[in-house]
Amino acid sequence: MNDAGRYARGAMKSSAAPPRRPGFRVLAVALAALCALAAAEVAVRFTAAGLYAPRISEYQLGRPAGSAVWQFDPAKPPPEHIWDRDPYGRLPPGARMSYEINAAGLRGPLPPPGRDTVLVLGDSFTFGEGVPFEQTFVSRIERTLATRERSAPAQALVNAGIPGYGTEQELARLPEWLDRFRPRAVVVVFLMNDVMPDGETPLANDRRRGADDGQDDPGSGLALWRLLRSVGDRARNDRALEDWYVSFYFGENQRRWDETRPRLTAMRDLAAAKGARFGVVLFPIIHRLAENPFAAVHAEIGHACRASGIPFLDLTPALAVESDQALWVHPTDHHPDARAHELAADAMAPFVAGLLR
Repeated sequence: MNDAGRYARGAMKSSAAPPRRPGFRVLAVALAALCALAAAEVAVRFTAAGLYAPRISEYQLGRPAGSAVWQFDPAKPPPEHIWDRDPYGRLPPGARMSYEINAAGLRGPLPPPGRDTVLVLGDSFTFGEGVPFEQTFVSRIERTLATRERSAPAQALVNAGIPGYGTEQELARLPEWLDRFRPRAVVVVFLMNDVMPDGETPLANDRRRGADDGQDDPGSGLALWRLLRSVGDRARNDRALEDWYVSFYFGENQRRWDETRPRLTAMRDLAAAKGARFGVVLFPIIHRLAENPFAAVHAEIGHACRASGIPFLDLTPALAVESDQALWVHPTDHHPDARAHELAADAMAPFVAGLLR
């Protein structure tokens, strides 16, 4: 090889980059990962994607003198809820809703004098938290009955749903409402938490729901870590929540269900004494509806009602046609939204009509 060739090869060798050491590659990968995590943290903090503060609740509930249970005071400002944004697009502007309370301390208009009524007892699901009154299942059923039952006088449905009420509170208020509204039928919209004691207030339920969703402390720590932790903890929290509910029917807290069954028959007897038919509708917790982890509890409630001669309807099949998320008001507020109320009303209308017939 001539001198020119040797010179060219030597020049190529001298200009080639030195080989990279493995440590440099590891450092580069680590730096890239840190940059990606930092970008993700900024994105999560900027958008707050998946992270929401618990709902702010102003219930305006109190215990009047001589009353054993809390109730709305029509003289106070209306109850109000404020949510952390509206990711589902199901809330009023500003993610804020207030609820007008009538002179009877209930939501919705009072029935006209002399009009036949159906009294619907329940808790916040019946009250319709997060849903305009005209979209609640109580209002929807009234319109449906007015359309289908043209041969009979239209029924006015009274929404006697009060957040936090269970069978203990409903039984205490029923004589008052029977005398005031003189209904032809009484429907109890039963939830699994209706067996829980008086200490389970609406606010306590809200706090527990936020903790279950991993939203108990949305303002501290790395946003990305809190988001990942909430996803990772969800399965464990779901299992704990399911076990907690079931314990009130088949476990350590079963005495609460044992105390509840006589209340249902007592309400049946009070209604019958006033000439009103009585029925129970089970509204499921909107939690894994397709899998229905509470099927045994639902079956137990239905069996107890039928054994007492109480007409019974389980809304789970009607609601399970949609995903859970499609029926929630908000990611941290699993009250039924307008779609859930629509499905419930479609299933309940024939049931209520049957009681009236």
